[in-house]
Parts: sequence; structure tokens; C-alpha cells
Amino acid sequence: MEIPTEVPATQVVPAVVPPTEPIIPPTVLPKETVTLTKEELEDLEFRASQSSQNFERLKESEARRKELETLLDPALSDPERNDGALAAQVAELTAKQTRSDIIEAYPVLKDVWTDFDSFRQSDANKGMSPMVAAKAFLIEKGLLEPSRAGLEMPTGGSRVPTSPGMSSDDIKKLRETDYKKYRDMVKKGLIKIS
Repeated sequence: MEIPTEVPATQVVPAVVPPTEPIIPPTVLPKETVTLTKEELEDLEFRASQSSQNFERLKESEARRKELETLLDPALSDPERNDGALAAQVAELTAKQTRSDIIEAYPVLKDVWTDFDSFRQSDANKGMSPMVAAKAFLIEKGLLEPSRAGLEMPTGGSRVPTSPGMSSDDIKKLRETDYKKYRDMVKKGLIKIS
């Protein structure tokens, strides 16, 4: 930050106020002597060598990374490169990724991919998303069977057809409670004794 040397006429220069606390000059600390054992000295030397080796490895890996980045992405090193080629690469990679996603979801399509591609290019199917188009293609060709979990539930009535007439429990109850009616029904043949 620069300090202006010229003061405009409209600006008032404040008076310099001396500090209220005295300025203490920096003091030089006395040198201390540290005594180390031979093991501690060897340990410090080993750590220093490891640290410098790690630093060198880091520098080499950063240089290698920068070199690989320039090799892998020429668009970064050459800003005047044609954007159309880059867009074509992106479109190609997107198409490959979409294809792999569709084949992962519907492995049957791997064998009939050319037919599926022509199905997608038709005017009637151009607006569909790739997954919806894949499902529609498989259903249209009869390659996709709807998944059914277990047997269908029966509808209506009981599972065993009911026998006509009275059950054995009803006959027993009728015999015990209204014997006269029971005897008349046996005579008329409405109750069969077996």
C-alpha cells in the first residue's frame, strides 16, 4: 500500500501523535546449547532425510500430473482449438454413457442395438428419453415380459364349491331342536342319510 506524498489543499494533515508507550527495541536471546544423545541425533537426521525425500516425491508427482493434464486435455494447452471438436467429443462420450446405462438396465438390447437405434431415430419416437424408448421398443418387439410376483389372487366366493342342501351340522342341529320337522324332511327326501 502506497502512502500519498502530496496532500491536496482540501485535505487536512493530522498532527503526528507520539506513542504513549515507550518502544522497546528487540532483544537478542542468548544462545542455548542442547545436548542430544546419539540415538536422538540419528532419529532427527532420519526424519530430515525422509522429509526431504517426501518433498522431492511431491515435486516429481506434481510435475508428472501437470504433464499428464496437458497430454490428456489438449484444449487446456491450446485455447484456440476448435470448440466444435470438443463438443463432438462430449456428445460421443455422452452417447457411450447412455448406451451403457440402457444396456445395463435392459441387457436384451445388446443383441438388437441397431434395430433399437433405428427405432429411436424414427419421427414418432424422437422426443422420448432413451430409457423410455428402450422400454417401449422391448414391449413393442415382445422382448419384455411383465414381471409377476407369485400367483394371482383368486376373486369371488370360497375356494371349495358348496354342496347343495344342508350340511351335516345343520342336520344334527335340526334333529336335536325340531325332531318333527326333521322326520318330515327325511320322509320327503329332502335330507339324505348316508
